[in-house]
Amino acid sequence: MKCPACNGEIKRLSSSIPSDQQGVCVECGGVYLTDISALAKTWCTCPVVSGMEVFFFSDSGNHGWLHTVCGQVTQTG
Repeated sequence: MKCPACNGEIKRLSSSIPSDQQGVCVECGGVYLTDISALAKTWCTCPVVSGMEVFFFSDSGNHGWLHTVCGQVTQTG
């Protein structure tokens, strides 16, 4: 499977361990999750918008970002 953020390879985790985390991109570190919506749903109000990094994504297209300036995780999709 290819990462939707950077097209890197997803390293799948063992399916014998019950977890929402299914794998991790070896290139950008994005986390591949089952469909969950537990994280914040709005963008942070931090005036500095640089430093966004892919944090998670799921099969449904939901994805979120970690703002490395203020540390807030936000969700879109």
